[in-house]
Amino acid sequence: MFDKLKKEHIVAGDDFNRWKVPPASIAIHLCIGSVYAWSIFNPPLIKEFGVVSASSGDWGLQS
Repeated sequence: MFDKLKKEHIVAGDDFNRWKVPPASIAIHLCIGSVYAWSIFNPPLIKEFGVVSASSGDWGLQS
């Protein structure tokens, strides 16, 4: 059971490209940050423009 906690199992090998980790972590943080930013900017936008919820006729793909 504790074999999975040995150093050989939890440390990446020499062939692992560690430069793949920072772009992936930045992408994840951007996704999380965009949700947080929207939650910060949403109340002032609602107060400024007076839009509480979207309606079906707000926009469409046809002109």
